[in-house]
Amino acid sequence: MLAKKRRDLILEKINKFGSLTINKIEEEFNISKMTAWRDLKILEEQNLITKVYGGAVKKKNAEFRPEPAFEEKLVIASEEKDLIARFAAQNLVKDSDVIILEGSSTVMYMIQYLKDRKNLTILTNGLETLLKAVAQLPHLDIHGSGGMVRKESLTFVGPKAKNFFHQYKADKIFLSGTAFNLEDGLSDPSLLDMQVKKLMCSIASEIIVLMDSSKFDKCSLASTVNLDEIDLLITDINVSRDYVDEIKALGLDVVIAEE
Repeated sequence: MLAKKRRDLILEKINKFGSLTINKIEEEFNISKMTAWRDLKILEEQNLITKVYGGAVKKKNAEFRPEPAFEEKLVIASEEKDLIARFAAQNLVKDSDVIILEGSSTVMYMIQYLKDRKNLTILTNGLETLLKAVAQLPHLDIHGSGGMVRKESLTFVGPKAKNFFHQYKADKIFLSGTAFNLEDGLSDPSLLDMQVKKLMCSIASEIIVLMDSSKFDKCSLASTVNLDEIDLLITDINVSRDYVDEIKALGLDVVIAEE
């Protein structure tokens, strides 16, 4: 087989499946590891794929979204975040639930709408979320993970935070992220944050993502939660109907939070 034809077939498989390992390329095309890497190098130089450890992934069309400072997050799309959080708190949290409030600004907006809940247990990795919950929900059980504080997100990270969540099982986790697209699902810029968020998701029976539409069709460093892991996505009215239809076509339930 000509090298050009082989690279075309490799590219076709990467675009179809999203990724391809170097071992799979060796097996399917009966070539050496060196030749496989050379093919991937050429495809990357042509801006057709992205090489990663162990293989290659499909070239992302989504725009990269840098992480804003936490203070900026509080004012970006604040009205949309408030509507999304209110819907989540009023419709998806029941008395006696054990819930995880991930330490994002969007999720933190939920706290003001949980004042009438009884026997609720809240677990959080967010420093600001913890302080706000303790101040506004004194009648509820609030548990903060502790750990090293990541200054950009004001979230607890590291071994202590992970060990804390290993102790629990939760009914639901409410979380957000830096970016969202159809290939990666929810993505974030910090591996330390991602480790804790993945662990929190693993102990929750339901994963509910709160994501304002300004984050759609964007990407960050790496995927935190895949689309097929999310039970429900709540967003705002500014998202396009076509984009919602694309998400639903992939099997994910979507709710539009409105006034």
